[in-house]
Amino acid sequence: DAGAGGAPGAGSFLAAVARNTHLVALTLSGNPLGDGTDDGAPLGQALAESQALTSVFLADAGLSGPVVRSTLIAVATNPRLAMLDVSGNYATAENYRKIARSVTQRAKSLAPIPPPPLFLGLRNTRVRDSGLRHLLDAGLSLPETLRLDGTHLDGTSLGALARCATRPDTKVGQASFLRHLTLACNNISVDGVRAITALLVDPLCRLETLDLSCAHLGDAALAVLADSLAGMHTLRSLRLDGNKFSHAAMNRFAESMGDNRSLTQLSLSTQEDLPQNVFYTTYNILLRNRAVRDGFHFAS
Repeated sequence: DAGAGGAPGAGSFLAAVARNTHLVALTLSGNPLGDGTDDGAPLGQALAESQALTSVFLADAGLSGPVVRSTLIAVATNPRLAMLDVSGNYATAENYRKIARSVTQRAKSLAPIPPPPLFLGLRNTRVRDSGLRHLLDAGLSLPETLRLDGTHLDGTSLGALARCATRPDTKVGQASFLRHLTLACNNISVDGVRAITALLVDPLCRLETLDLSCAHLGDAALAVLADSLAGMHTLRSLRLDGNKFSHAAMNRFAESMGDNRSLTQLSLSTQEDLPQNVFYTTYNILLRNRAVRDGFHFAS
C-alpha cells in the first residue's frame, strides 16, 4: 500500500513507468489510485505509451468508472499489454461496452495479423452479463483461472462464455486456457446453468473446477446439473454450497452421481434448515451408487 494514486509524485511515477523499457509487470493493487486521478488520464496514458509492460494489476484500487474505462481503453490500444486486473473496482456495464469497442479496434488496427490474447481480471466488479458479453464478442481471452464471483451475473452471458471456452475466435486474437471457473455470489438463472452444463458436456471442454456456491440456485438448477453428470468428462471439483436445495433434490443429484466418473470433490449444502442426518442420507446414496471412490471428498 504505497498510496500511488493520491501521492503528489504519482504523475512523475507514471511517466517513469511509461519510459521504462525493462518493467514488464506492474502491481498497484490496494493503492488508492482513484484519489487525485478521477479522469484516469495519467494512468491510462502511462499504460498506452509503455514499451515493455505486459501485465498490470490494479485490483481493489478504488478506481471509479471513468478511470477503469480510461485504463482499459489504454490497454486495448497497446498490443503489448496482455493482462489487466481491475477486480474490485467500480465501472458500469456501459463502461465495459465502450471498452469492448476499443478491443475491437485493437484487432482491426493490427489486421490481418491477429492481436495477442487479452485477459482481464473482473472479480467483484459490476461488469454484469451485458458487459461480459460485449467483451467476449470483442475478443476477450479466457485465462486458466477465471474468477467472476460477485460480478452481478444472471447467466445470460454464459452461452457466450461457453462458446469462447471451446471455440475461441482466433481471427481477433481470442484464446482460451480455461480450467477453473468461479461464478459464486451471483444470481445465476436456470438457463445460465443450462449454458454451463452444455459447456461441461462439450467434447472440447477442459474445465476442471466449477464454483457455483451462493449463486441463488434452487431445485430446478440442481436438476439440470444432475441430468448432465453422466456427460461431464473433465470436471474434478464442483462447489454448490450456500444455495437453496430441498432434501429430495439433493438425493436425486446423489443418485445421478453414480453415472459420473470424473468428479473427486463435491461440496453440496443448502441454506434450508435441514437436519444433519439429511446429509448422511445423501452421502449414503452416493455410497450405494459407487459415486464415492478412492480420493473422493464430499462436504456438506
